[in-house]
Amino acid sequence: MALTQISTAGVKDDAVTTAKIADLVVTVNELAATSVTNAKVATDAIGAGNLQSNAVETAKILNANVTTDKIANGAVTTAKIADDAVTGVKIASEIDNSHITSSANIAGSKLADNSVTLAKLTHGDGSSDGKFLRANNGADPSFETVTSTTINGNADNRVITGSGSANTLNGESNVTINSDGDLLVGRTTTIDTSECFGIKGPNGDHATFGITTDGTTNFGIIAFNDNDANFRGQIRYSHSSDVMQFHTAGSERINLSADGLKFNGDTAAANALDDYEEGTYTAHFNVEGQSNMSMSGRVGLYVKVGQMVTVMGGGTCSGVGGANTGTAIQFTNLPFPAHNTSSGFGHPFPVKLYNLDSSGLSNMSGSQPYSFLGRLFTDNTGGRIEGEKADGAQNAVNSALCLSSNSEIQYMFTYRTDA
Repeated sequence: MALTQISTAGVKDDAVTTAKIADLVVTVNELAATSVTNAKVATDAIGAGNLQSNAVETAKILNANVTTDKIANGAVTTAKIADDAVTGVKIASEIDNSHITSSANIAGSKLADNSVTLAKLTHGDGSSDGKFLRANNGADPSFETVTSTTINGNADNRVITGSGSANTLNGESNVTINSDGDLLVGRTTTIDTSECFGIKGPNGDHATFGITTDGTTNFGIIAFNDNDANFRGQIRYSHSSDVMQFHTAGSERINLSADGLKFNGDTAAANALDDYEEGTYTAHFNVEGQSNMSMSGRVGLYVKVGQMVTVMGGGTCSGVGGANTGTAIQFTNLPFPAHNTSSGFGHPFPVKLYNLDSSGLSNMSGSQPYSFLGRLFTDNTGGRIEGEKADGAQNAVNSALCLSSNSEIQYMFTYRTDA
């Protein structure tokens, strides 16, 4: 009778023993699917030597039929297990290391997906409680203790930084991020609800916000954006040219350099506004050839913007002497000399004379009424006040005769200087 004609019903329980089976004669082809049950296999009857490699497939093993009693110690090796043959239902909870040879090297290909559950893993003991399983670079895994970390000075909103000690961090009291996302350095509160970044300098010292560029050819930039769009405003410092630039509406409007202040991207040194100052000076007046007159209520003020100077000067004469038809009213001591030009007549400006001597006016050369004009000498800090006569060619005449005690002289004009 052929072997394949023997069915499960034709085999007496426990009739097939190791002694009845020649080594390696039972293959997959000799077994009907699910024909081998616990009742047909004597305890320890099938050893590793009685199975051909990969002879036992998942389909040939009834769920949970293979128990510890059915497997000889060390009988199951990698060669005896078909790929994906071992599933969760094929592993009884009582199978332990004694049934698997130490050299079995069961690879992942022999395990079906999700076949190894938590119940199949060692749960550890009291000595491993609270530890984690760590891979050891090729060595056996080991249970390791989780090392705790201490945060010194920890408090709400503080930024955490490292320290010089292992497993220790610091909560920085001087660097916080509040619930609104505002970053504060050296401070704990914002000054205004719109403030999102606040810095306070060290006690008793200046507060400096430093921006360092890589090298000497790049810009240091503080930029102002419209809702994350393009830079609409910028404060920029060019390290290559040592120029501070101010941008609005996306373009440069002002720049500051050693030349002074320039506008709208201009780089010409001659166009730089390099000075602004305000001050006082003593406005002196005298009759030509005489010393400075004594005056009361004297005024002398100036404003200088770049090369342009505006002056306001004058006062009331306390006494006048030495005047005749050949003497002029002169003034001196302007704060800056006038621009040097080739003009022989100087630079005219308006003046106001008040409370004049009527006899002196009638003794001046020419005919009344007179118009009085100032004339600033070129490249000089002084000039004259002349009378323009009403007759003839209306040429200027000396006008010192028109002054007397209590006469007032006032001027205000703007002139250019090279200073």
